[in-house]
Amino acid sequence: SPQVFDDPFRASHARKGREGECDAGRSSAAPVPPTAALRFVSYNVLAPSLLAQNPQLYAGCEPAALNTCARMRCLVDHITALGADLLGLQEVERAMFDETLVPALARVGLSGKFKKRTGQQSDGVALFYRSRRLLLLHTEEIEYRSLSEGLCE
Repeated sequence: SPQVFDDPFRASHARKGREGECDAGRSSAAPVPPTAALRFVSYNVLAPSLLAQNPQLYAGCEPAALNTCARMRCLVDHITALGADLLGLQEVERAMFDETLVPALARVGLSGKFKKRTGQQSDGVALFYRSRRLLLLHTEEIEYRSLSEGLCE
């Protein structure tokens, strides 16, 4: 029976075959039911810039598991297997969004939006939605810092 991975990055530890392959696409996630229910999936994808700034946090990880390209392939395979209608991703860099995630997820029917984090960091969040089920009517970018203004005075 196939292995179940609740985290696409754990798949890299159990993969078999060529470097960069993962078993995430073989997930035994429940099939998407033919109802009005929506499936929401959320992941922190570990921005390469944050990995570079904090290598001590990942000293115990296999170097292959920290390879951004391999992790993105596993993530896309896993998301595809889950059949997500809404996808929230944290620690996404703009180039990762534009060059990797948008084209790969468009092939499986997901459209997305990106919002850079406040401040000097280069990462942000991405929200993808299944365009055959959901229609984007409006977007509004919110700076969390502005929400707290005046609260702590």
